[in-house]
Amino acid sequence: MKNWILIPLALGAGFLGSLGTRFLSSGEERPSEADPLVATRLDRLAQLVASYEERQRDLEASLASTKLQPVTPPTTNGRFSAEDLDAALERWISANPARLEELAQAQNSHSATSGKRLSADNLASFSLDEIVTQVMSNDSIWNNDDLWEELRQSGRIDEVVAEIEHMAELEPNNPDLQVTLGGAYLQQLFGVGNSPVAGALATKADAAFDNALALDPNHWEARFSKAVSLSNWPAFMGKAGQAIEQFEVLAAQQETQEPHAGFAQTYLFLGNMYQQTGENEKALEAWRKGFALFPDS
Repeated sequence: MKNWILIPLALGAGFLGSLGTRFLSSGEERPSEADPLVATRLDRLAQLVASYEERQRDLEASLASTKLQPVTPPTTNGRFSAEDLDAALERWISANPARLEELAQAQNSHSATSGKRLSADNLASFSLDEIVTQVMSNDSIWNNDDLWEELRQSGRIDEVVAEIEHMAELEPNNPDLQVTLGGAYLQQLFGVGNSPVAGALATKADAAFDNALALDPNHWEARFSKAVSLSNWPAFMGKAGQAIEQFEVLAAQQETQEPHAGFAQTYLFLGNMYQQTGENEKALEAWRKGFALFPDS
């Protein structure tokens, strides 16, 4: 019996007791005993008070006799012992032999392919997840040209790009995935030649790079990829100015970032774009600056 159960009973008994005492002990307010109706009501009130007091005593006695036994955990500090875990594992193995065999086969298949390099000849032995993992394993989307070529030759590039699209949809706030998606569109583009599809893929790639930059304006690879992509549009499309602008922004951002080998490419491409637009002095200036900063490149 919990203590809070006694509260309403105690309050009720106290109220009735005080009411009865008021009538029974107050000479001024007590009605005449000659009135039989009043006398009968007083007797019933006194009986009711006595009944509540008896119930309260019974409840207090019941509570005092009740002893709560603490629950003892099966192991020290509430943790399972190694013996408990071993026993549970044995029970699961006994109850799931077919599932255990499936897990073993999957592990063997992964072990057989994990050390192999993708090629046009063995792509069939790799799952889609394994291919996507290898595509995304390098630091830059521009370091996987051989792998993408193998995917194009095998006819599996579309399913890989579709999977990366799905991953980007699931994580719309991940700029790295947006960059990977943009690079995947460009790799698709390289396999379609000069067709209307090429323009659509180039536009989708540019949009993916823009999404990445909207999430992180200082994302180096997103801006570099966008600039390189723009630099490869046909001259009549008038994208050269946009490409130069992106390379100029990138060069300025690089001055505040931790340098890496890829930074030299910014000055190389920027100089090339200046040269294409007839700005030879700016081209020489960009190349010289890049060489001064990265003489080993």
